[in-house]
Amino acid sequence: MISKHHISLCRSLARKQQRDELGLFLAEGPKLVGELLPKFEPVLIWTTTPEALHPTTAEVCRVSPAELARLSHLTTPHQTVAVFRCPKQATSLSITPTSFILALDGVQDPGNVGTILRLADWFGVQQVVLSPGCADPYSPKVVQASMGAIAHLNFVQTSLPTLLRSLPAGFPVWGTFLEGSNIYRTKLHRCGVVLLGSEGNGISAECEPFVTHRIVIPPFDAARPTCESLNVATAAAVTLSEFSR
Repeated sequence: MISKHHISLCRSLARKQQRDELGLFLAEGPKLVGELLPKFEPVLIWTTTPEALHPTTAEVCRVSPAELARLSHLTTPHQTVAVFRCPKQATSLSITPTSFILALDGVQDPGNVGTILRLADWFGVQQVVLSPGCADPYSPKVVQASMGAIAHLNFVQTSLPTLLRSLPAGFPVWGTFLEGSNIYRTKLHRCGVVLLGSEGNGISAECEPFVTHRIVIPPFDAARPTCESLNVATAAAVTLSEFSR
């Protein structure tokens, strides 16, 4: 049986202020919750199918689909809703000459941030940096779009200019722009920082001076009119794929 307190708690976790104050975040779906259970401390789990969950010592409450819908942030609830404790966030990076780091500069759309985290996990990125202007990695939409990647990644939220200024001399910073070297013809090294700018503004003026290699994903046919640019998550997929190749 769910209570009004539980409903209020789940609804409140849509707001960053509440997540920060309570130190909690929400995840939905048995697959996603199962991915997070080994890494994050669960507080409460509600599910219509307890048998589908991995073994856990957390309190698991069986609820009806109608009850689950009152807790869920999704239009179509996914059988399970769970509340986890946010881990203590790292404040600095461990940088070696072979480090491969993805940095997001003001990417505000939660769906894009979650998708990029999922891509980073898939392509073996060692560390991810989020600028203060990025969507919160523990917002319900980011967690959902990441499909469990937040359990596998090391990421920090910090000032990008401060981070870039502190990099070792000669450490490459690859920045994606609308003009630059063709990524398909550029000799890429799987080390350094790959910097992706926001959907509307691109890489910020504060970060641009630190970019040592400007790269661009060109359209297939430059002579044919096309859309202005790629979605940042799509650009991330192409860029990380090329670095992996």
